[in-house]
Amino acid sequence: MALEMAKIFPTAKVILISSVKSREELPGWMKLSGKLGLNRLLPRKPPRWSRLESEFLGTETEEETHLVREFMKTADPVYLRWALGQVINWRNEWRPPSLYHIHGTNDRTFPLKNIRATHVVTGGGHFMVMNRAKEISAILESILAAPSLTSSLPAF
Repeated sequence: MALEMAKIFPTAKVILISSVKSREELPGWMKLSGKLGLNRLLPRKPPRWSRLESEFLGTETEEETHLVREFMKTADPVYLRWALGQVINWRNEWRPPSLYHIHGTNDRTFPLKNIRATHVVTGGGHFMVMNRAKEISAILESILAAPSLTSSLPAF
């Protein structure tokens, strides 16, 4: 979403965390799922996966697991199906001049082997904004303090 917004609104910096910049960075199973339209097969009410939170999203505490489960229970299944479809069928090729990408070594949603990150968080999973918040904040502070590669953007 940040990259799509940056195409419309001038930005000094774009920062991605636990995300992808293009289709090439998606894992193979997501690319195949997009081609086959498998997101349309998701049930109206998502099943409860006991290990989804820790294995796939990288939750590390019971509090984080509870947060994910509450989201899955309350999220609109139509929205979830649509959102997954947007991810697995996204066709971005554009990169802004000042793009920063923070990614974890243990991200199973978007494996690091497919990613060319500017900042790598050792041990960080897809949920690292929650369980590696101090480290992420320090990286964000260094990025925001650095001079921008983009000059003379309009003020909003």
